Amino acid sequence: IIGRLAYDAVLVPMDDDTVIWAPCFYGGLLKSDDWMESWSNVFMDSSDTTIDFDDYSHRFFSFTADTSKSPPVLWAGTASGVYRSQDGGIVWEEFDKADGLTGNWIVALNISYTDSGSILWASTRKALGEDEYDGVSYKWEGDTIWHHLNDTLIVWNFGFCEDYFL
Repeated sequence: IIGRLAYDAVLVPMDDDTVIWAPCFYGGLLKSDDWMESWSNVFMDSSDTTIDFDDYSHRFFSFTADTSKSPPVLWAGTASGVYRSQDGGIVWEEFDKADGLTGNWIVALNISYTDSGSILWASTRKALGEDEYDGVSYKWEGDTIWHHLNDTLIVWNFGFCEDYFL
């Protein structure tokens, strides 16, 4: 199907099973809980039932999960911001430029773990807003605000080592 190119694939342990999540540009957020025998679209707004190619919240580019929590906290990056689910993907909460992200187009997400808790990292790009810009935004576990690294930093992905943190 055109546009269902997955930009990421993340295996997330959920209870006694594994769920595979795949963010797709023009294809939505795909989910398989039967080892890719079937896929279903996950919509951030429960009133949505089909993919709307003009809706930037249906354009997914990144996904990560904080597996230190039970159930894991899920994070999905779109062209309109970041979504978080704390209940396995049923209810989603949106974060965007108005909440402190540097830009609404989220090209990469990852979690780092510290002795103080987890940190969500988001690589952002300017989408449509005049006040958006490329950068790196991060959010400490339980924090209500987003922080930023150098505002001219452009990052395409994140990798972390357990024994090292800046």
